[in-house]
Amino acid sequence: MKRYAGIVRRLDNLGRVVIPREYRKMHRINESDLLEITSNDSGEIIVKKLNLSDELMTVGSTYITQLCASTGLTVAISDTEKFLLADGELKGTLSYRLPNQIAAAIAARKSFNGTGPEVGLEGVSYICFETLHQDDVFGAIFYVSDDPISPEDAKVLKPVSKIFSSQMQKY
Repeated sequence: MKRYAGIVRRLDNLGRVVIPREYRKMHRINESDLLEITSNDSGEIIVKKLNLSDELMTVGSTYITQLCASTGLTVAISDTEKFLLADGELKGTLSYRLPNQIAAAIAARKSFNGTGPEVGLEGVSYICFETLHQDDVFGAIFYVSDDPISPEDAKVLKPVSKIFSSQMQKY
């Protein structure tokens, strides 16, 4: 008789199964994370957290280089938790993890336009627009500046985030 070592869950009448909290915590799976479901030849179903970070950096590197050159502002991209890539004078000021207020704005699908004190960073202004993958938020593209960001620069970033999102649909 085969002995099961894992946690057993029953499929509900809608075809859903709950991933146990211990596994979600261990693998840092959050409510809005994308999960990839595949199967192998032996019929095993494999569920894994989709990590778009490499694709974000590959596609985003061209965008941030061009935006930085054309606006003179520091430009960065992030996933929903951390900055992944930046170009410009202030890139060294960006911490690894996103400030909570910015992460919350991205998750809520809202642009963020604010100054450093609002997120715990003195003298820095941010503006960001979320980027989407199959209608799910997976990150953001940012301007970062020592001075308030002009409405003209902000108008450029919004369509760029939409184009960036459409490029990410390939993945």
